[in-house]
Amino acid sequence: MPRVLYLVTFRLKEAHRAAFLASARAELKPYWEAHGADRFEVYDEIGPTGPTGRVTQAFWFPSREAYLAMQALRDPATPTRAYQWLYEPEFRVLDLVVGDGAPPA
Repeated sequence: MPRVLYLVTFRLKEAHRAAFLASARAELKPYWEAHGADRFEVYDEIGPTGPTGRVTQAFWFPSREAYLAMQALRDPATPTRAYQWLYEPEFRVLDLVVGDGAPPA
């Protein structure tokens, strides 16, 4: 069954990093994991030469349908406070297909 990894990378001013990470832990992680994500994590983005100064939100969804349901979500209770410090988003969606090792029929 295919899974979906949805990554959103943002720029963040260093002065807001601690507040964002605290909000991500306290508000975003429980919210997204209760609304279809198997797992939600926030990471410092690391490039080939070291930290980039950006943060990455990673959402793991059990299926494409769960990912699409998240995209269609119109919940007025969605936490937004943590996102006030983020800018310049970059989005990536990856379908992770894990087969049983058998060749396609």
